[in-house]
Amino acid sequence: MKLSQLELVGFKSFCEPTKFSFSKGLTGIVGPNGCGKSNISDAIHWVLGEQNARRLRGGTMKDVIFKGTSKRTAHSYTEVSITIENDKKILPIEYEEVKIARKLYADGSSDYYINNQQCRLKDILNLFYDTGMGRRAYSFIEQKMIEDLLNSTDEDKRYLFEEAAGIMKYNQSQRTCENKLKNVENDLIRLDDIISEVKYQVGSLRHQVGKAKRYQNLNNKITTIKIQLAGIKFFEMHAKLKPMNEKFLSLEKQITENNHQLTRLNADFSKKEQELLKKEDELKEELRQQRAIEDAISAHETKILLNKQQIENSNNKLQETYERIKAIEKQKLSGSDALEQEHEKLKETEALLGEQIEQTKKLEAKLKETQAKVQALNKKNDEIYHEINELQSKKQRILNEKNEFETRKKLISEQIERIKNKVADYQIKFESFSKLVKDHQAKQEENEHVLKNLQKKKEDSEYSLEKTTDDEQNLQDQINNLQITIRSLENEIAQLEEWERNFAGYSDATKKILDNFKDKNFTTLAENISVQKEYVNLIEQALRNMLLSAICPENYIQEVLSFLHDESLNGQIIINQSNINTTHKPMQIENTIPLQEVISFPNSVIHPRLFVNYYITEDISVALDLAKKYRDIENDIYFLSKNGEIISNKGIVTTHSVKQTSHGLLSRKEQLKKLQEKLEYHNKEKVTLFELKEKKILEKKSILEKLQITKKDISLISDMLEKGRNQLVNISVQRDNFHELMEENKESVANLEKQLEEIVRGLKSVEEKLAEVPEDDEIALQNELEKIQDDLHTARKEQYRHESLFNDQRIEQIKLEKDIAYIKQNIIRHKQAARASEEEHVRLQNSIDPLKKQIESLKKETEEHDVEFKKKVDELKSFKEKNVDIDNSYHSLRKEIESLKIQLHDLEFKKDALTKDRNEIELKIQETKLKLDHLKEDVVNHFHHDLSHDEPEEYMNLNPAELHADLEKHEKRLEGLGPINLAAINDYETQKKRLDFLNEQRKDLIDSKTNLQEAITQLNETAEKMFMKTFTIIQKNFEMLYKEIFDGGKGLLKLEDPSDPLNSKIEIYSNPKGKKITNISLLSSGEKALTAIALLFSIYLVKPSPFCILDEIDAPLDDANISRFLKLLNKFSADTQFLIITHNKRTIEAVDYLYGITMEEEGISKIVSVKLD
Repeated sequence: MKLSQLELVGFKSFCEPTKFSFSKGLTGIVGPNGCGKSNISDAIHWVLGEQNARRLRGGTMKDVIFKGTSKRTAHSYTEVSITIENDKKILPIEYEEVKIARKLYADGSSDYYINNQQCRLKDILNLFYDTGMGRRAYSFIEQKMIEDLLNSTDEDKRYLFEEAAGIMKYNQSQRTCENKLKNVENDLIRLDDIISEVKYQVGSLRHQVGKAKRYQNLNNKITTIKIQLAGIKFFEMHAKLKPMNEKFLSLEKQITENNHQLTRLNADFSKKEQELLKKEDELKEELRQQRAIEDAISAHETKILLNKQQIENSNNKLQETYERIKAIEKQKLSGSDALEQEHEKLKETEALLGEQIEQTKKLEAKLKETQAKVQALNKKNDEIYHEINELQSKKQRILNEKNEFETRKKLISEQIERIKNKVADYQIKFESFSKLVKDHQAKQEENEHVLKNLQKKKEDSEYSLEKTTDDEQNLQDQINNLQITIRSLENEIAQLEEWERNFAGYSDATKKILDNFKDKNFTTLAENISVQKEYVNLIEQALRNMLLSAICPENYIQEVLSFLHDESLNGQIIINQSNINTTHKPMQIENTIPLQEVISFPNSVIHPRLFVNYYITEDISVALDLAKKYRDIENDIYFLSKNGEIISNKGIVTTHSVKQTSHGLLSRKEQLKKLQEKLEYHNKEKVTLFELKEKKILEKKSILEKLQITKKDISLISDMLEKGRNQLVNISVQRDNFHELMEENKESVANLEKQLEEIVRGLKSVEEKLAEVPEDDEIALQNELEKIQDDLHTARKEQYRHESLFNDQRIEQIKLEKDIAYIKQNIIRHKQAARASEEEHVRLQNSIDPLKKQIESLKKETEEHDVEFKKKVDELKSFKEKNVDIDNSYHSLRKEIESLKIQLHDLEFKKDALTKDRNEIELKIQETKLKLDHLKEDVVNHFHHDLSHDEPEEYMNLNPAELHADLEKHEKRLEGLGPINLAAINDYETQKKRLDFLNEQRKDLIDSKTNLQEAITQLNETAEKMFMKTFTIIQKNFEMLYKEIFDGGKGLLKLEDPSDPLNSKIEIYSNPKGKKITNISLLSSGEKALTAIALLFSIYLVKPSPFCILDEIDAPLDDANISRFLKLLNKFSADTQFLIITHNKRTIEAVDYLYGITMEEEGISKIVSVKLD
């Protein structure tokens, strides 16, 4: 195992991306002071997880980012990575090559990577635990550390010993257990407080449970009695429905007969209406025909005008055509003259061009002859020159080629052998990783299928959860709104019931009469009448005093009067019940409504006679006129205006103001009834909503439980997939790398073998060529070359003269060719213009006859329309005279229909009267049924009992008085129990279960505390044994190495307190040969360095670190000690890779590889590497 590579980007002074490659043995790093050598050690410290900026020679962690120079800008981040060959599996990871990387940004955020996969800092620290390669392990030794190791606190020394002993993970586990133990103890304290409080609550609730159960027993008895009382009332009301139903059926029969008469009359009416519609259609048809004739007249008139306009336009167009034909004929004559001139010009230019072409051909022939002569001389010159060069270089070239072939043959043969060995190794690794990839892929596919199913299940559950939550919230909103409405209705009902019980609005006299004679069941007039809605406020205000009157049977009148006299209550109206039980129809007075018609009397106590002389009028003026009209009638008559005034026919006027109110004597009972019905409806709705909400809550809970399970499964499978993907990527990358390496190397071998064959063939060919090289005659060739070059110079001058003459002649010829082309183009344009004029002339000639024909046709058509116009005017006159008879027949039929309408109206009026009576009895039936329903629903809502399922016989023998007495007795006993906490029973069970659960938790915490204490003890014992075993070995190694390094003397390691080795201080004693040192600080710097080196290598003997970085620790050593130091390094270099930062020449000579750090550009570190053989 070794550190194979270090890469830096923007780390301290290393601005540019820098890469170090390390091999086994000793690697030296040298350079002048301040060039950035120690930054390499800092970078490795940092990438392994160092968090202390001062250990990296900085103030803050951001100081490791390149800060820039006068020429370079600062970096926004830094990145360092190291690559470790893990072939001995010292690192607990399955890969043979491990890459650790760390990235820091200017904002202070960091990223960590293991094999290019992002990870936590903790993952990197855990990876290097107990390996001797951690950020603070003995893998890093610098000059300052020598001093610190001997003089610093015990913690730093102990860290090295614990790392070597391999107990770091035990210490970490112990700290974790101690933190957990502390949390458990805190949880126990809090839990004891909670248990104490819950015990008190359980004791308090135990006393309330018995009282609550007695309350439930009494409440059940009261509920039974209330159900029985309601049942008695329910079946009494049920018996009253039969006579009302019989009357309702009789009225239904009368309404049916009236409807038959209406049907017959409606049939006649419909027939007449159909005849009327037919007449209307005839009239419409006549009018349509009349409009058609009028439209035809208008169309003929319009056509005549249009034709006259078109005739005028055609004449104008004909005149324009004649003028255009004359202009075209004139243009044709001028175009013909111009065409003749262009033809003459073309003939002259073509003749001149022929002469120029002949002259050009003669010049071209002379030019070709001269060019051929120059070309022949050039060729001869090149041949001789080439022969001279060939003779001079051929022999030397052949010799060089032979040497090159021999060298290449040797190198390629060695390279082929090395690559074949690599291919065999890569083939084995490739097959191994291919099998791993296949296994991982199968597992991934299986997990992806499971994950896909789980995600679909999760989406379905989330959709269901969202829908259920929305439904639940909607139901809760509805319940909240409904509860507000119910509370408002309950308050309003309570107020109205209170007014009814206390006779609010009645006079004191009426209240006292009703209270004193309550056993006689006296009532008031307001309680016994019902008024049509639109007249309620009028009656309440105008007849208020009468409505407040008490209704008394005749035999109690005297007694009531005596009571009023005794109580000094005067001015009270009392209605004698017996005097109003007779019938009397009101008079028929115009423009009035008898009050008796707008008032109904649900109970038989009151009869309409009481209001027989009261009439309602539209306004005060009508009332005054009627009072004046009927003032001579003996009986009193009262006219009520809709504004509240009462005018008597005797001249008395009483004024009242009509106010709109919903709580008057007449309206509040109806209002109370409507509110109670509304309340019952809303209560039922509330129960339904609560049931629906409860179902949604249970459904939501079930979905949530399933969703949580699915999410856990998804998380588990996702983690497995992510881990599997990472593993698969890493394995695939390594497999592909090995495959690529294998193929590349195979290809390299094949290419090299081909090259080798070519080299062998080439070498043989070169040797043959070397034997065939003749003696040259270079002087003769040079003389011949000079003569040919003179001739060539003369021939080239002649060629240049002929080329100039030829080009001038060619330019003149091209100009003439362009002139001819232009003239030909003009001739074509003249011909095209003549052809276009001829075509236009023919077209205009052809258009003259059609225009003449069109004018004649339009004149003829105009005459025809004029004749038709006159005919249609006569036809319209006779048509209007014919329509008079049809109109008279139509008006006669309308009169017959009006007569039928009057008869239908009379039958409709009778139908309305019967329907009104039927509706009244139906209303009574509905009221009784509604009361039955309300009573039944009230019992269901309050007691969950349905009276409709009971039989009347069950209630026949029950005595209401006895039931009321029992109810009162039980209610008093219930009241005597005082305040009851009905929730105590459930609360007691809940708190009891909670107490049991808390006690169980306390037991678990105590068990956990015991287990943690035992684990801490066991960890301490294991760590102590491992530490003592390692310390003893290191102690012996230190004594041995000390004598070896110092050539004698004595070095000792001791524990200050052997009874507590894990916490005891470690003492270091150093006595070089011939000295007696009492304090280690008295040693020289060289002796201190050697002592520290002896200690560190003593630890190395116990647990060697794969690599070690030594930062200028040889600085204080003299030549003799340097030799001992280097001897020690060579001894350990077989198992440990050393990186030595040094200035010492002896050390530099001893290393296998050397990196030079330079700073050619100010503030920028660069490297130069050398392999030393």
